[in-house]
Amino acid sequence: AAGNVNDKLILFSADGVYAIFGQFRDNTGAGDALAELESIHDYIGCTQPTSVISIPTGLIFFGSDDRFYLIDERLALQPIGLKVQNVTMEGLSAYNVVQAVVHIEAEREVRFYMHSPLSFNTTVLVYNYQIDQWSQDEILPGGLTIG
Repeated sequence: AAGNVNDKLILFSADGVYAIFGQFRDNTGAGDALAELESIHDYIGCTQPTSVISIPTGLIFFGSDDRFYLIDERLALQPIGLKVQNVTMEGLSAYNVVQAVVHIEAEREVRFYMHSPLSFNTTVLVYNYQIDQWSQDEILPGGLTIG
């Protein structure tokens, strides 16, 4: 999985997060080669590329430890998913597959479409990054929404 924060390319492995600093060569070959690879975190990575999304304050992803994180503009890794435990009855570990993620910039929301192998429903976890608040909706088979 990959994303960007400001002018840095962020790369994920299953157990790490890395940033690439520098400028890339353009299509004519001009410019510097990659300057530096820096480890941001050694124990938490991202195994679900569909969970990575940019917001104005950084990059959000669903970590390999089944929690949500924000990499802010200073490249600090911040857990933002602790409050979602209060929103879902089963906790995040029950929703282990991120099917899709959508950024609704006008509402300052990120919507994570989560699947649980225990249910046919899709759970939509909604994170409002302006007020740092989580909510939840359910999409039942046939497209009915509860929330």
